[in-house]
Amino acid sequence: MIELIFRRGFGQYALHALPDESLGIFFHRGDSSGEGGSGVIFLGNRRMHHAPISNQMDVIRRKLACPALIVSDGANTRIRELGAASRGDPSVPSFFGHGLNWERVRTLKRNAVVWRVAPAPC
Repeated sequence: MIELIFRRGFGQYALHALPDESLGIFFHRGDSSGEGGSGVIFLGNRRMHHAPISNQMDVIRRKLACPALIVSDGANTRIRELGAASRGDPSVPSFFGHGLNWERVRTLKRNAVVWRVAPAPC
């Protein structure tokens, strides 16, 4: 079963509202800090003055099911491998980062890459 949850407002708060280990897919693409983009670093940790919007990768990791998928085009990330893979670098088939094993599944249109992620052990 696939459940989509649509919510208005800040995505950082929406993540906190999800039960831990309940997120099967996290899809983040087409975002930037300019031209109306959010500027939020979801795929990476950045400390902010307001705790609920800090260290979003730690929040996402807690919310992910085991295993889960993360889709990223490398925008607004602190994870170097995501940016490299989205630019077409084939030398990044898998890596370990932020407490997760990342395995490249496929590349979608517009350079978004699908990753199978799981903590070790799952």
